[in-house]
Amino acid sequence: MSYPQPALTIPRVTGDNAAELDAEIERYARAFFGTDAELAFPDRYHAELTNEKFSDSKLYAVEGVTVRRDWPNRRNIVERRVDLPPVRGGGVAEIEAEIKRLTTEFFGSETRITPQNGEYKVVLVPDAEDDKKYEVKGVSVKQSGKWPTAA
Repeated sequence: MSYPQPALTIPRVTGDNAAELDAEIERYARAFFGTDAELAFPDRYHAELTNEKFSDSKLYAVEGVTVRRDWPNRRNIVERRVDLPPVRGGGVAEIEAEIKRLTTEFFGSETRITPQNGEYKVVLVPDAEDDKKYEVKGVSVKQSGKWPTAA
């Protein structure tokens, strides 16, 4: 006889980068399934900024991902997507450098990074008190890779 298999929906987790979010997801999963269980972690997640929806000390939040027991021939892949915080700069070079820095800071590398949107809108900040008079909001990037801890 075959029985239904458990699928654990992880509560909202927060972190300042992908490694912290991955560790929190794994911590909840291991607490439920056990430390030695072979697990199938979610194949994608979307890290959103916490400062717009919640008051939290961490920069990003992930909600609603599901972890299951592993099964034969499952591919250990994950597509992480992140919404970067607003970026200000004095020109295009400064803005591009800051987007690159934030992206690398979140993912830990530049490997397999692709933009979620093809372009981003730059607006002039008329009341800027410094030379950073241009601002970009809504930049979203993704990275394809593997879960760092696949049992």
